[in-house]
Amino acid sequence: KEWDEKIKCKERDSCIQYMNILKAECGGHLKLCIHLPFADGPMDDEWYMKGEDYFSSRDRQDDSLLYSELEKVYLPTNPDSDEWNSERHKILRFALNNFLLPQFEAEVRRDLREAAVKVAISAAGSNLMTMAMEGPYRPSHLLGENRFLAPTGDLPIVGVCCSSDGKEATYLAAISEKGEMMDHLAVPAGTQIDSDKMSDKVITFLTQSRPSAIVVGSHAGLSCRLVARKLGALTTQATERWNNRFIQGQEEDDDEYEMRMEEFRRMYPHHDDDDDDDGNGPSSSEWKCNVEQVDDHVAQLFGRSVRGKKEFPDSAINLKCASHWP
Repeated sequence: KEWDEKIKCKERDSCIQYMNILKAECGGHLKLCIHLPFADGPMDDEWYMKGEDYFSSRDRQDDSLLYSELEKVYLPTNPDSDEWNSERHKILRFALNNFLLPQFEAEVRRDLREAAVKVAISAAGSNLMTMAMEGPYRPSHLLGENRFLAPTGDLPIVGVCCSSDGKEATYLAAISEKGEMMDHLAVPAGTQIDSDKMSDKVITFLTQSRPSAIVVGSHAGLSCRLVARKLGALTTQATERWNNRFIQGQEEDDDEYEMRMEEFRRMYPHHDDDDDDDGNGPSSSEWKCNVEQVDDHVAQLFGRSVRGKKEFPDSAINLKCASHWP
């Protein structure tokens, strides 16, 4: 049983490796050649320095075993003349190099691909189940509390999909507790998210949506970490501005304070009624939000899927990725 498990594990690893080879071949990074053993023996350590012609050439391959078996089938037992046998050898060599060996290579490729696809589908299903069975997101300010006494519940979030090529825009999507996209904000390509004009738009966008968390996809690598760090600073400004909205600043006179409150009541006409639920006044509601960098493979898959095109036919791919978080 242990031996069978080792064989299955090696077979699985080999199939996944072959799928990676096919992916690299489709991307033009390498060339896959299936060939017979070479006539000059095993290759040295610098085999990768040899060109493609070295591996694809039929003259370098040792087909003696296959050719000898074909001679037994094709050549007559009682040869009539050397001239006819010479012609038969030419025909046999031509058929082997131009018909049989290409057919064998195509069959080997097909069998390897079918076996690798079966293993890859099984591995993808297992990975998808692992992703689907992962627990719900829990904000960092609730990690120290008991999950049963302080349940997470449904949280509004802001999903962020960063541009990976510098040509597309970076999108922020406000997702409600029910998973619906309420609003979005586009950061044009080449624009820094913490620039003067853009930072005000981001802070206003965060203040209007007031998410419990901001999740930044990690598919773009370093640019995602940079955006997450800048969003952390902007989120701190937005939360401080919101939590101190009813406090008059030290350098703010009465007229400026009244103007700011008028603007606030105009933008949030129903806010006072929503925050007076516990009798402690409007200042009792404290907005907490943290920025997290998460794996967004599922969101990237949805953004490029057929279902994503049907649900959001006119939306950019990054917007669809930012609006879909499991």
